[in-house]
Amino acid sequence: MELAVPGCGPWGPLLFSVVSLLALGVSGYLVGMLAYCFCVRVADEKTRAAGYRNSA
Repeated sequence: MELAVPGCGPWGPLLFSVVSLLALGVSGYLVGMLAYCFCVRVADEKTRAAGYRNSA
């Protein structure tokens, strides 16, 4: 079973891995921005309201 992209030789799987890791890093960065800067998280309304009161 060959995993190489036709015409690319052995560079296909390596390139795919690099692109996948970059996409994973970008998605992690965006989730971090949502959680840290915009206070988007999984919490009930009472817990979120307490967080807004303490940050002001």
